[in-house]
Order: sequence, then C-alpha cells, then structure tokens
Amino acid sequence: MIKRLYVHNFRTLLNFSIEFEKMNLLMGSNGVGKSTIFDVLYRLKLFLSGENFRLQDIFSYEDFPKWEKKSNHKQVFEVRIEDELAGAFEYKLTIEHLAKERKNRIGLEELMHEGKPLYRYNSANGGHAQLYQDDYSQGPDCLFDWSRSGISVLEERPYNTKLVKFRELFKSLFVLKINLPAISSDAPFEEEMPKQDLQNFASWYRYLSQANQSRIFELTVRLRQILPGFDSMNLQPAGESKLLNVHFINEGGDVDSYRFTQLSDGQKTLIILYTLLYCLPKRDVILCIDEPENYLALPEVQFWLDALDEQVQDGYKQAVLISHHPRLINLLAANAGQWLYREGASTPTRIKQISFDQQDGLPVSKLIEMGWIVDE
Repeated sequence: MIKRLYVHNFRTLLNFSIEFEKMNLLMGSNGVGKSTIFDVLYRLKLFLSGENFRLQDIFSYEDFPKWEKKSNHKQVFEVRIEDELAGAFEYKLTIEHLAKERKNRIGLEELMHEGKPLYRYNSANGGHAQLYQDDYSQGPDCLFDWSRSGISVLEERPYNTKLVKFRELFKSLFVLKINLPAISSDAPFEEEMPKQDLQNFASWYRYLSQANQSRIFELTVRLRQILPGFDSMNLQPAGESKLLNVHFINEGGDVDSYRFTQLSDGQKTLIILYTLLYCLPKRDVILCIDEPENYLALPEVQFWLDALDEQVQDGYKQAVLISHHPRLINLLAANAGQWLYREGASTPTRIKQISFDQQDGLPVSKLIEMGWIVDE
C-alpha cells in the first residue's frame, strides 16, 4: 500500500507531504488540494504504466504554482509503497521545466528498495541510467529517452524481479471519480480496466463477464441484497457492439429490462461502487475514490462503506476517500481523517491535526461545520 506521498511545485502542493494508513479520509473545504493529491497519483500511474505516454503529455508547466513560476522550474514527486512480502519501495521523480521552450525533461528518476538502489537515471549523465540487480549489485548502464520513464519500459528479467514488482504494485492503483453523464450503455469492445471517470464501465463489464465470471456471480449476489428488485445484468448484441442491460423483478414477478443509462443516478452509482469492490483484483488494490457518496441515500452509503471496510481490514484493499458527506465523516474522521487547508488563494496546501471533543454530544460533522474540529 502507499505509505507516503511527497510533492513539490505541483499546483497548490509546495513542499507537501502526506502519510497514509489502510483506510483514509481526506477532508477540507473546496479548493484546498484534495483532488490535486489524487491527480498526482493518477499522473504518476500513467507515467509508470509502460503505455505510450511521454512526460509532456502528463506533466505540464501550467501545473506549477502560479507564485513559483518566476523562480523555480523543478517539480519533485516521491512515493513510498510497502508490500507485506516484497518490502518497501521508494520512488523519486524530478522534472525540469524549460519555461521559454515550453518543454520539460526528467532530471532524476530513482527507485530504491529497503534503502538500496534498483534504478537511477540522472540527466547530468547524458541520458544514461544505471540499473541494479535484485541483490543490489551494479547491472548494465543503459541509454534512455529523457521524456519517458525507464522503469516503465524495462523488460522483465530474472535479475530485476524487484523492479517489476514495484511496477505491478503501482498498476494496482485506481484513482476514480464517477462521472455519470459520461457513462454509456454501449460496450463496443472489452476493456480490462476502468477509466478514471468510469466512462467505459460497460466495456469493462463486458471484459469482466468473459474473464471473471466468478466475480460477476459474487457481484450479482451482493446487488440482489442491497438494490431492491435487482435480478441481473447482461450484454445485448447491437450490431458490432453490445449494450449493457440491467434486469429488475417487478411486483408482479415479471422481469423488466433497462439500459444501464436508463437507471436512476443512485442505482447506477451503487452498481459501479459494488463492481469496484467485487470485480477489481482481489488483493493489493489501492482504491482512491473522489466523493463516492454522490447520489446515494444515507443507508446506502453505510452499507457500501461497511463492505469496503471489511475488505480493507481483511488486507485486500487500501482505501483513500475524499468526502464532504456527514455520514462518512462521522464514521471515519476520528481514526482515518486528515484535514487539508490553505490560508489564502496564493498559499500552498497544508495538513492540520484534528481533534475531537464530543462531551457536548455533537457529531464530528457538526463540529467541522462549526469550525471547532481543527487545532491551530
């Protein structure tokens, strides 16, 4: 799981560090940097994915803090990921921005394992990267493109299994914000993983229905328990594509069928959230969801959160949630909450310790609303 993230010079994140536990709740007013943290994690995942993403496609000079553009042209990102079996990995990426040319390049890319090197690239070395083997002995010296991650493109070999394991751990990171208007019932092809806004949910379900039928069965059983009248989902041929249909049993015992997009916003959200719980890989998943409670009633939030917490406690997932919802705050803030704030429009994001004094019987969400929850 992710244990620590450090960011310097990305939007409102200036010399910013945050630590994570198994369950995490990010709180604070709008504009304080909660979604920015998620955006950093998502961009790092893209950069390390091995797909055809170049540095300029992911990290832009426009993401510099406006008050820093004249004096500093470097961004720094550091991530610590720990695995029970594989140990602790420390990844560092420094990006050098050439403001006049509107270009950027990797200044430093480094991967450490238990404090020992696995990979190091420094632009000062003329584009050469130093590789290290699993026993940390020096390996080959390779020439890499300064616009792409060398870690992302290295082929798996018997001597670099630790580096590959780090890459796999980062691929288990899912940073999501459900965007219902973007989601279609159309599934033109199979997609192995959901996109950040879940716009490809139908295509992802099409893949799952072929590759993970046992998980689809588990999901169906769960949805029947929490979604009134729910019976099943299937994909109906529509020319070369397929359409995702959802079936409900009506009061007369007959089955009514609807396109996924014909459901209520709450029904669609519940189906998506439970699919994320039951159909992502079973273990080592880092699940970051921005405001999962949108469109849900209070009991629905509670049931889903209970199911998520069970998976977190069993060690299947790490969860990082962003929420303003009173129910999530009251349930998670005391043990998993972190309060983000900014002192003004041109100031960086910071974290304050939060404390709870409930002698007056007020819920945590009310204390936050009244401004009593934050220690100066």
